[in-house]
Amino acid sequence: MLLPDIIDKIINDFDRQMRLYMEMEKLSGCQLDFLQQAGCRGKMDELNELLSKRQNLIGEINQLNHSNKALQQEAQQFLGIKQFSLSQLKDKLESDQYLRLSQILQEIEQILVRIGQADKKSEQLMKDKFAASRNGARANHNQASKAYNQAKKKQ
Repeated sequence: MLLPDIIDKIINDFDRQMRLYMEMEKLSGCQLDFLQQAGCRGKMDELNELLSKRQNLIGEINQLNHSNKALQQEAQQFLGIKQFSLSQLKDKLESDQYLRLSQILQEIEQILVRIGQADKKSEQLMKDKFAASRNGARANHNQASKAYNQAKKKQ
């Protein structure tokens, strides 16, 4: 395969990854919306479904990543560079290929930042809900113990 063909394939793989990350971003937003709902604890199947879809996307992304790494190594050998990075590719690629590659990588980076932000909020909501659940269980246990002790004193 010629270098321009290898680079086009790498760009196409990154474009496919970007589309999968966009889907992941939608799912992370749905997950955050779900967790922000007041009555979400009784609907854990919905959350599990969202998480399962995200896990499937991660599998697809990992497969693309693996095949893309092999192509990147091939391009590195072809170009005689130590790593497949934009700084090393800038003077080695045709300008249109370099521009497309850098744009896609920037878009992927922005999407990943947004996913990370949504996931961080989701994680905090889950921690808060779990803590509230534990505190509620403690309160119920304490109320039951108090009622038991009061009933015991009346005997």
